[in-house]
Amino acid sequence: YQAGVQINSSNCQWEEIIRLELARIRLGIPKVSTFLAFLEGWQELRVECGVDHRSIPSTTHYYRCLVNIGAAGVLGWFHQLREECERYQLYDTKLDMWDGRFLKSYSNGQKAPETGQVSDPAVGKYVHGKKFHSIGYLESRIINSRFSLPKYYTLVNPQQNDNPVSYTHLRAH
Repeated sequence: YQAGVQINSSNCQWEEIIRLELARIRLGIPKVSTFLAFLEGWQELRVECGVDHRSIPSTTHYYRCLVNIGAAGVLGWFHQLREECERYQLYDTKLDMWDGRFLKSYSNGQKAPETGQVSDPAVGKYVHGKKFHSIGYLESRIINSRFSLPKYYTLVNPQQNDNPVSYTHLRAH
């Protein structure tokens, strides 16, 4: 997938890891290890994700692939899928829905003493109803109502309001 590199094993290829990660996020399963345990006995999901003839990756292998693919690779694949949805007219023009969800981050939001920089500058504190919940991102997506397919996806600092971005995107499409 990335730079023409293929993983030659019975484990999942990078493209399959991306499909699994998108399925995990869409199902709302926060822990990769829990998702992989579910996947072991969930034949229908394995078929849907195209990994029914593959070995379920270990948590370590799964994370290693995601790190090597990087966020740009996953986002690029999302855009490719969105273009295919448009080409096959899987979106309708009746209704788009905005959906937001908080995702915890492994970054603690603290500056590293040696660099003075935060390991992930996009993370922020999630406060809801004057109560601190955690450090992470606000997952912001616009989903088309016809087949519940996503049209727009981004992660924002939870201290920022994503509604203007989402509204601008909705008016442009």
